Amino acid sequence: MWPFGKNIVEQIKDTFGQNRVSKDLPVQVEEQNGNVILKGEVPTEDHKSLLETIAQTIRGVKNVKTTDLKVQQASAHKTASQSNSQHTQAEIQELRNRSRIAREVLKRLEANAELADDPIAVLQSGHGVVLRGAVDNQHEYNLAVKIAQETPEVESVDSSDLRIDPQAKQKYKSSLQQQSS
Repeated sequence: MWPFGKNIVEQIKDTFGQNRVSKDLPVQVEEQNGNVILKGEVPTEDHKSLLETIAQTIRGVKNVKTTDLKVQQASAHKTASQSNSQHTQAEIQELRNRSRIAREVLKRLEANAELADDPIAVLQSGHGVVLRGAVDNQHEYNLAVKIAQETPEVESVDSSDLRIDPQAKQKYKSSLQQQSS
């Protein structure tokens, strides 16, 4: 069970599966030492950018390479579904913006000395963020929520997936060592 049993690839795949724009895209995810490679084919450059932004919201991701993520060739004929393309483009832009906000929350959590080694992921949800993972104590829990709430543009914080485990840091380090073996 995450945060102690899922690696970066599994976390990214889970996160891709949480919104209707990215959940059915045929994308492969590879990772080595925090460097993520996305491979496959996506409908537009906007989709490609969205996937990159989402992947960057996962703790431990240092770099996301999308050069192996190809954009499908546009058809020469317009289809009836293109009337929905503006909505889709707007929806993708909104998801990118919210994922950018989630990434900012994660950066602020990682920059805090007390939370830097806690296994916390930040996901976007509507106009808010979801904190997921574990912290060592109630103080760290409260601190994580406060940092998220004080991040510009965050409208709400759902911390129901953030649990207190007195050995969170220790368990997380152990799981990382096992994954690298």
